[in-house]
Amino acid sequence: MRWLDRHEGNLPHQAPELIGRSEICARVARAIGQSRLVTLHGPGGMGKTSIALHVADALRQDFPDGVWLVQLSALDNSAVVPSAVIEAFALADVSARPERDVLTEYLHQRTLLLVLDTCEHLQPAIADVARTLLDAAPGVRILATSRVPLDLEAEHLITIEPMRTEGTAGAGQRGGGEALELFVARARQAGVHLDPSSMPAAQEVCRRLDGIPLALELAAASLPHLPLQELLAQIGHGGSLSTTDRDVTHRHHTLHTAFGWSHRLCVPSERLLWARLSVFAGGFDVGAAQEVCDDGYLAMPVAEVLGELVRKSILRQNADGRFEMLDTVRDYGAMWLRELGEHDAFHRRHRDYYLHLARQGEGAWSGAGQVHWFQRMRAELSNVRAAVDWSLAHPEEAAAGLELVSSLWWLWVACGFSAEGRLHLQHALKVNTTPSATRCAVLWTEAYLANAQGDLSRARAAATLCRQEAIAIGYPEGVVVATKMLGTAALLAGDLELAGHQLGQALEYLRGDPRHLNPGLLPAVVELALSLIMRGRPQTALPLLDECLRHCQATGELWLRSYALYVRAIGCRALERIDDAIDALHAALRIKRHFRDVLGIVLCMEALSQLVIQAGHPPSTAAVLQGAADVSWREYGLPMMGSPYFADDHARCTEAVKNLIGEQAYQRAFTFGASLSLTDGIGYALGEAGAPAAVDVLDLIAR
Repeated sequence: MRWLDRHEGNLPHQAPELIGRSEICARVARAIGQSRLVTLHGPGGMGKTSIALHVADALRQDFPDGVWLVQLSALDNSAVVPSAVIEAFALADVSARPERDVLTEYLHQRTLLLVLDTCEHLQPAIADVARTLLDAAPGVRILATSRVPLDLEAEHLITIEPMRTEGTAGAGQRGGGEALELFVARARQAGVHLDPSSMPAAQEVCRRLDGIPLALELAAASLPHLPLQELLAQIGHGGSLSTTDRDVTHRHHTLHTAFGWSHRLCVPSERLLWARLSVFAGGFDVGAAQEVCDDGYLAMPVAEVLGELVRKSILRQNADGRFEMLDTVRDYGAMWLRELGEHDAFHRRHRDYYLHLARQGEGAWSGAGQVHWFQRMRAELSNVRAAVDWSLAHPEEAAAGLELVSSLWWLWVACGFSAEGRLHLQHALKVNTTPSATRCAVLWTEAYLANAQGDLSRARAAATLCRQEAIAIGYPEGVVVATKMLGTAALLAGDLELAGHQLGQALEYLRGDPRHLNPGLLPAVVELALSLIMRGRPQTALPLLDECLRHCQATGELWLRSYALYVRAIGCRALERIDDAIDALHAALRIKRHFRDVLGIVLCMEALSQLVIQAGHPPSTAAVLQGAADVSWREYGLPMMGSPYFADDHARCTEAVKNLIGEQAYQRAFTFGASLSLTDGIGYALGEAGAPAAVDVLDLIAR
């Protein structure tokens, strides 16, 4: 599960430019050195996130296991908070254990800084996760940003105040304070150079805006369209909505006012798009904005309006071309969307867009575009979560939510989101109780995930219910897929006769009508072959696997192909075709790393560990591979997937290596393997340039 090197982090490559905040940054850095939980507290628009990222970037060298950012603003569902933290660490959540256990297992011996950004809207859930991590992982420190305290005993609270509007400033600014320094710099970025004669008016702008950084940035961005004196006259006459000044604090009102005149500076198409873009969570690209927001009533092309909103600091565009909106800016847009009576309509359009995207991915999954769709939907995970949550929260939209969750089976199954997938699947089943083909698909997907996690009782229950409902509605394909899932559970439990019978039934259905080559059924070929190998019939299994591989080759399918290669390696080993087995495992590993398929990767490493000695490699190589796999097995929560067959093979390999090199040398090599990141472990297994080499291990053992 250690996908990234443990010394890395996931902060942006370049820390945000920070003007005039050196004192508070130094104070935050000192606090992190003294306290394990530091929360930057204050209203929106104060620059809490920028300060946190700047300090975190400066402290990288203090944390040997990295500095990690979890962006929480896009979450609406407190249940997925642990999933968001897992995703930040690039862990594949394939364990059936509670996700908090996965996190504590991963973090308990690490020394790192975790940045939890934007905590206020899910404060109880985030505080609970923070408390769990602080208790279980003594080397973890947390830097949080929130409009409200986390209210934990260990919390060191630092209130982020507005920028000073009086005091020292840069040359020519006559003591206008850090607020003026920021305003002048942002005006310069917008193409407006303020000369010394403009400084009194500029300083008055800063004073009237209470030194709130976001308000200052919006004001500076308006200068190309609004002369300074006119800007000064405008301030204090913000846009009004149904809320009153009594409902907000003074500073919130100041920021609200800044949004008001920024809003008035926008032409109608810009105002409308600002409101409609508020339905996105986490970010979006031009195509998504066009499909969701352009209903034919925008007077300008969406791409052109997006550019104008970037120039006016309403949007930010990342290096990858995607757009983002600050939470406070999004909130203002969402208020206008409600005022316009379009809130539900555009959330529905947002959901429909991601449902269409999910269907496209599902249709393409068995072909050549798997890696593309994995990367595409991983980037859209925040929007997918938002679309699912909105749909399942509205009874009239729940059926579409069920279809969205069902259409994303490939994301949950193949792309490392098993635990989160089961959360969404179970929620969708609770609010959609009427039997249907779509509900059957959700049930078999949950059975698939439960099998992969070793939760065999739940897998059998979901598959049995799927079978019953499919029979009730006359849905034969659902009956067969459910039978296949029951066969998988039997295989993992070691009941090979039952597994062979049930998987064989599914395969006969496929042979009877190839149009039913459902992605949920195709793995039956691979699993039936594995059951045959386990029963001592590899000669019968290999032709099945070759047939599956030919199909995958013809369609460009990769994910299942990697599993067919893995099982083919087991069959070749049984026939003592060692070189063929190793070649198949290497080919499987090269595919699996594209999908973060931790389960598949560690299965391949285990199989390689049992082959390398026969291929003439030093016995220590087997111990290294076992060590590399063992860490992930423990984080995965169920070594060898609970299979007696795999566990017995592992035990025999361990005994053989210890007999050849001794207990002490075995432990050194094993420990070396356990220290590798999963990326380095794959490189070691493949013998790639730049990866740790066998000679490193021999030197280690010799010491």
